[in-house]
Amino acid sequence: MTPVSAAPPQGESALVAVDRALSELRRGRAIVVRESGHGESPGWRLFAPLETAEPALITWFREQAGCSLAVTRERALVLQVAGSAADVVELTLPPD
Repeated sequence: MTPVSAAPPQGESALVAVDRALSELRRGRAIVVRESGHGESPGWRLFAPLETAEPALITWFREQAGCSLAVTRERALVLQVAGSAADVVELTLPPD
């Protein structure tokens, strides 16, 4: 009996897209993630890594209505954010 590999094939388009997205984030560039829209109209989210993003990109994000900051639970605990039990914590940014 041949063992079944748990790893998907190397060429799978979704894995290639994830690899490219991670590469863009490491370079400080923003990425768009499309939502699948289960029962709702599909949407999208724009993500950028604050640690490596250019100041102009951060300024642009701050100017957008409804902008929020997503941080890991560990980062939220360091920042002493209340209610930081989730894996990812969303912080609403105040308008300028």
